[in-house]
Amino acid sequence: MRSKKQFSIEEIRAFKEGHEKIAKFMNMVQHPKYDGWAYKDSVVYEDDGTTIFGADEWYQFYQLKYHSSWTWVHEVLQEIETKGCIVEISYSLICACRICVIGNKREKTFNIYGDNNGGKEPIMAVYNAIIEYINWYNENKK
Repeated sequence: MRSKKQFSIEEIRAFKEGHEKIAKFMNMVQHPKYDGWAYKDSVVYEDDGTTIFGADEWYQFYQLKYHSSWTWVHEVLQEIETKGCIVEISYSLICACRICVIGNKREKTFNIYGDNNGGKEPIMAVYNAIIEYINWYNENKK
């Protein structure tokens, strides 16, 4: 029988922080009273712009699967590509993720690589590259 991976308190805090960054990047909104997240287009708004928070599907922090589901990761990578980036994932003995930010004449092109925890968890290479990209994006968006 396969046992579930146990995470340390520090790892859980890092996942929570990373998931919140990704959720905001993916245009999700956080419920003001609860630790729940919903996609902005599923939240109901009054005519005056007041949020009702009538979303059908709320995700608690532990239900966000950006670190463990390739389906969830794929959606984030598609969003990154809409920002003009090239995403490459290579997988042989280890998994590597490269996000190439294409600059204009005043900016330079650079690469963000994700670490995959020594080859033990391939999805973590992609997750870590996503977090690095979002950190850069948040610092440089206009």
